[in-house]
Amino acid sequence: MKKELPFISNPSMVSYPFYGCFLGILEACNIDASTLMFNHYLTLFYGMQLHYLFIWGGFVAGGALRKLFCTEKVETLGDNPISFVKCCVDQNKYLTIVMNAKYIKPEYYTKDWLHEWMVYGYDDEANAFLVVGYARQSSDTTTIRFHEAQVSYENFVLALPSKKVATGLNGLMDKIFHISVGFDYYMNSTLYWLSPQVKVEKINIPRIRRNIFLYAHNVLPFMFNARIYLIYIKHMKAHRDSSFCFDLRSFRTLLEHKQIMLSLLQHLAPFEDFTKDYEEIFWAAKSILYIALKYNVAKDFSVVRKKTATDKICFYFQKLHDKERYILMRAYAYLKNQK
Repeated sequence: MKKELPFISNPSMVSYPFYGCFLGILEACNIDASTLMFNHYLTLFYGMQLHYLFIWGGFVAGGALRKLFCTEKVETLGDNPISFVKCCVDQNKYLTIVMNAKYIKPEYYTKDWLHEWMVYGYDDEANAFLVVGYARQSSDTTTIRFHEAQVSYENFVLALPSKKVATGLNGLMDKIFHISVGFDYYMNSTLYWLSPQVKVEKINIPRIRRNIFLYAHNVLPFMFNARIYLIYIKHMKAHRDSSFCFDLRSFRTLLEHKQIMLSLLQHLAPFEDFTKDYEEIFWAAKSILYIALKYNVAKDFSVVRKKTATDKICFYFQKLHDKERYILMRAYAYLKNQK
């Protein structure tokens, strides 16, 4: 038997599972969440301790997207976790579960490591769960064989952080994001299903206008919005002599943020010059991702190539810094006169 709940593998955001999981379900069910993203996903955030970019409104467990779902905490999967998970799917419920990735993806994780997947189906013939999680530096679909899931679950405790590490992580998350990460995060799974009367909020022009104002005028602290570009350039140049491949998560996030902003301007002001000008910002972000991808795919991780690629990426970050704010200032002036 095979059971697969609605899910698409290429939703409009894939940089992190906490975007991709929820959007993959919504878009598979033909639910347009664009207005929700316009209202909540315009603020760009730089986590300095992590050196990652995030879209602020979506970071904490999917943010506004998560509110479209009913949820239920699951403290244990029982004595037969495989049957339990299959039963959840049979009830048309998605299940997020944290497992020891070492026993599932040993080619990526050589040590005990906790990782979260969302189960959206199973295939008895293939003896596997259909899941979405973090793979190849983006949210992506894959399969986990039943025996891998069983062994991973049985060895789950080996990957739990020590109290010292958990306390440190909790303090870091509280300091950066003002959220608390306790052992519940590691120990509990969560069931998700679409609210019976799911209703995406309408576009909120005053909120959007305020967020664009904050972005264009650098009102928020230095780790937000347009202020982050020079900081990220400094971070990139500090590591240009290393031969490691680029971490693509921040670059995907940057491109997805520009796509949301461009789609918003095309929706509200399709014929205005600033909307056309913002296409250049979108293509600058796309160029950053493509340069990093080209370097990673070539697998020639020489320092010379890394310096060249880094300099090109920094050029486009500088372009974002020099031009984006002024385009959005014009957009704000336009929106200020709209009801």
